[in-house]
Amino acid sequence: MANESKEFDFFTGKLQKTLDFVESGHVYLIVDNASKDDTHQLCEQLSEADHRFTTIWAPENKHVVDAYMRGYKEAGNNLKYGILMIAGFSLLHTSLWITTNKTDASIGWVEKAIETDPARYYKKSFNNEAMLAELFEANKLYNKSLKWYQLAYRKYPNDPRMGYNYVGSLLNRKQENEAIAVLEELVSKFPTYPLSYPLLAKLYIVNEDYKSLYNILIKMEAAYKIDKNQFDGRMQKESIDQLFDLLNQLKNNYNLINHE
Repeated sequence: MANESKEFDFFTGKLQKTLDFVESGHVYLIVDNASKDDTHQLCEQLSEADHRFTTIWAPENKHVVDAYMRGYKEAGNNLKYGILMIAGFSLLHTSLWITTNKTDASIGWVEKAIETDPARYYKKSFNNEAMLAELFEANKLYNKSLKWYQLAYRKYPNDPRMGYNYVGSLLNRKQENEAIAVLEELVSKFPTYPLSYPLLAKLYIVNEDYKSLYNILIKMEAAYKIDKNQFDGRMQKESIDQLFDLLNQLKNNYNLINHE
């Protein structure tokens, strides 16, 4: 759950009615630092009022897959069946019955549904290519995961999140050069999308490519002036400050920047 305060009552109300109807079930609400509004507080209040809901605060999450896996961990072996959902709703997502030791079969059905979707029903409702990639990732089917991350990146060129997720998949497979190429394209096309900069800066540092590091931080500085709120809303202040401190160090070290 992240940034769902406006739709929170509608979403959780539907869940409560479903639990009432089936007369069983338990819901684990995973919340992490991706949420910038009062979703966490709302989840805690719901859990206090309705014990069929458990709120899990997981600030260590770095990716949506981490949230999925935390949900699996919390549920443990108590559930024979489970439904993996995101708060935004999607018929395809809520049809994902994750059965113990049968997850591969369930996501295989979803893969087929997306590939053979002549009416484009699923594609209209949500970017399911990316969702499917995350499911493969969660189930350690890394080759298929990479395939679908790449497909989502190519198919939705105006959504920087697709490139960012693809980069994460590439880095998990130690494909740093490919990740750098995608990040550089993201910075060029979406200069005010803040999440590209820390990853790209880290890769340049590892490669000791200080000239490229300097150039990318200059671009970040300019983008920050254009849309400060975008950066402040998506990045931790400490991370922003560290990158700008690094830029100042590079500005004061001409020889390091121009070292060949």
